Amino acid sequence: MRPTHTLLLAAAVAGFGPFTCDDSTVERARKQFKDKAFPAAVETLSGVDEDAPEVHLARGLALLSQEKAEVIEAAATSLDQASRLVAERNAVLSGDTPEVAQARAALTDLRKRVAFAKGLLAMQKQSWATALGEFQRVVELDPTDDDARWNLEVAYFKLNPPCRLRDD
Repeated sequence: MRPTHTLLLAAAVAGFGPFTCDDSTVERARKQFKDKAFPAAVETLSGVDEDAPEVHLARGLALLSQEKAEVIEAAATSLDQASRLVAERNAVLSGDTPEVAQARAALTDLRKRVAFAKGLLAMQKQSWATALGEFQRVVELDPTDDDARWNLEVAYFKLNPPCRLRDD
């Protein structure tokens, strides 16, 4: 399987999970993403005003899935915004009520999905050290994530090739 097909498959798996925001526009973008209409999904999401990490994650993945150099930075910006908003949401949580525990679990899942997407972005940019760090974060959050473990191994191999594959 070519790396681009693996990237698209991984993006589809990682990206459009359950959303916290109830927005018909976001749902339409999710359907477009699943139908591999990535530019249409980006266009649809451009009309969403809500500053939610889920929206930024979706936008970042739709941009990333286009596999075009000119949209890589826009994807990185969206994923960084999603990461920042997740951290802000986490910072305001306090207490140990069942509602707070549920919110923390949802944020952990969202943090994992954002890190996975950032790892895919780093792989597309061939920034292997960054990819390694992002997939390590995913594995720390969810040790059972086989896709993250696989991508972690790929990034590690690319960063530390065996002697026979080195240029030196």
